[in-house]
Amino acid sequence: MAEPIFAKSLYCRPCLQRLYSRTSTRNLSTSAPRRKHGALSSFTPTTSPELDALLSTFRTNIFLPAHLLKLQQNLIYRKKNRRLLTDTDEPATAKIGNEVHALKPLNRLTDEPSTSKSLAQMVELCKEGKDWVNMVPFLIELKTAGRKVKGPQFEKMVRRMGEKGGLGVIIEMARRVEGTGMRLGELGIAREALWGAVMKYIRSERNEAAVQDAHKFIEAIWQLLSDERHVDRPATGKKASDPKTHPEIIGVLLWIRALKASLLADNQDADGTVKRAAEMVLAVWNRDENKTNNNNTIGR
Repeated sequence: MAEPIFAKSLYCRPCLQRLYSRTSTRNLSTSAPRRKHGALSSFTPTTSPELDALLSTFRTNIFLPAHLLKLQQNLIYRKKNRRLLTDTDEPATAKIGNEVHALKPLNRLTDEPSTSKSLAQMVELCKEGKDWVNMVPFLIELKTAGRKVKGPQFEKMVRRMGEKGGLGVIIEMARRVEGTGMRLGELGIAREALWGAVMKYIRSERNEAAVQDAHKFIEAIWQLLSDERHVDRPATGKKASDPKTHPEIIGVLLWIRALKASLLADNQDADGTVKRAAEMVLAVWNRDENKTNNNNTIGR
């Protein structure tokens, strides 16, 4: 299959002329081909210069190439094209959305940082709530670039976000699951998210505002757990997990509903939400107890 035609609107004129001189058998198009991934995400400044530098490296060396056309990718990755990109008099550029990006030669082995190591570094460098806001666009761009984040990495990330003021970003990551890839259907991720809300309340002044904040977050997580997009889909042969059937998950829901009723509603369960959560906990415990008894009977 022939490679996509060049688009004048996506190249600077000098770069286009140089490319055309080397591929004169191809026609030029004045209409911009559709880009699969849209505009390139931007990152807001953080409290850490080291974190800002890491985000910038990913944006330039990994995320930008993922948004380029195939011919543009060939231009930056092939050694024979280095001269075309290092001409300071006529710099090569590509337009993505409303932003013009300078193109530079890249080596996949030396210029692209490790995903797992960089994620671990980012998690440690994020110290305040505003540092976490870049996590959503970062994860979206990671997925666009074909890089995967594993469940344990998400668990550690969510745990640290709960400790360092990032609960709101956890909700945003979950709501934008198609882009971020973070599914609450994985028990460990759901557990860390809820535990972050519990610990935030425990460390707070435990006033009305703290109760309301914890209740809002936990109820939001509970609703997202029923979202089809968050259903756990393990590899063939592995058992899927459903956090909504685990006592430690339903127990947190019961705790916050009972706490809210106790402190803010004069110990009244007017809407019956505490009762429903209690019934769910009892149903799960009875189920587990029956399983244990059945297993003991079979073993005799």
